Amino acid sequence: MAKDPHSLKSRFSNWHESVEDNLFNMFLTAEMHRAGLDRFSGQVRNKPAVWYASKHPQGEPVVMVHGFSADKTCWLKLAGLLGQEYNIMIPDLPGHGETGTHHCYRLESMVDWLDEWFDAVGIESAHIMGSSMGGGIAAWYAWKHPERVRSLTLISNAGIKPPILGPFMQEVLETGRNRLVHRPGQDLDDLLNLVMARKPWIPKFALKAMEREMLNREALNDAIFANLIESFEDLTEGHPRFETLLEDGPSKILALWGQDDQVLHVSSTEVIKQVRPDAEIIIMKNIGHAPMLEAPKLTARFCHEFMQGVINEAG
Repeated sequence: MAKDPHSLKSRFSNWHESVEDNLFNMFLTAEMHRAGLDRFSGQVRNKPAVWYASKHPQGEPVVMVHGFSADKTCWLKLAGLLGQEYNIMIPDLPGHGETGTHHCYRLESMVDWLDEWFDAVGIESAHIMGSSMGGGIAAWYAWKHPERVRSLTLISNAGIKPPILGPFMQEVLETGRNRLVHRPGQDLDDLLNLVMARKPWIPKFALKAMEREMLNREALNDAIFANLIESFEDLTEGHPRFETLLEDGPSKILALWGQDDQVLHVSSTEVIKQVRPDAEIIIMKNIGHAPMLEAPKLTARFCHEFMQGVINEAG
C-alpha cells in the first residue's frame, strides 16, 4: 500500500527532517562565522554562483577548490586556521553546493568557469589549493593561467595515472561502480570510511541531513562523474597530459597526500616528483583522502609554511 503523505506519521517524519535540515544549516552557518567567513552570491556565465570569503581580508589571497560531490563547506576547518594570515575565498563549483547546474562538468569547462569566477570576484592572482577533483582543476588552471597563480597546493589530486591503482579506482574501472555517489539502501558510513581514515565527529542530525542531500544529488553526481572520467581519459591518453600540466606549470607546488588514501593511491606522488623534482611532497600517516577534514591543524601548518616560503622568496 502506498504511503499516505497526509498521514500523521508522514507529517511528523517530514517535520522531523525539516528540523534536522534547519539545524544542519545553522550548524554550517555557525562554522562559517567561526572561520571568519561570510557567504556571497553572484552570477558567473549568467547562472547563480555562491562562495565564501573572509570577513576581514588580510594577507595574500588563497582560493580553495573542493572535490567531486563536495562543496565549499569541506574547507571550513582549514579556512578558520589560516584566516588570520590570508584572504580566503572558497567557491562552490558548478553543479555543487549552492552554485547552479551547468551543461558540462569536464575539467576544462570547470577551469574556464573558475577563471570567470576570478574575474567576477575581482581576483587578479592567488595561491590556489585543490582537493581531489579540485586539485585536477587547480593544476590545469595554473598551466593555462600561470599569471594568476602564486602557488599551487595539491591535496590528493585527481588527474594522475598512478603506478598503483587504489581500491576505489580499480572498482570503477572494472565494474563501473562508483562508491562516491551515495544511493538508497547504502550505509553512509561506507562512503565516509572510503573517503576518510580518521573521521571527525559529526552530529547525528548533520549526518541525516547530509545523507538526504546526497540522495537528492544522485543523478546529478552520476552525470558529473561521467564528465570527469571523460576528462581524465583524455588527459591520460591525449594532450595536454596531466604530467604536462605539472611539468610546464611555473607555479611552486606542494603535494599533500594521505598514506591511507583509498580513493586515489598515494603512489601518485611518485609521478609528481618525477615530473616536478622541485615540488614539496608530504605524505601524511594514518590519513585518507581528505587531510583538511581529518587533520586540519597539521594540514594548515604544512600549507602555511609552504605559502610563507613562496611569499618570502617572491619578496
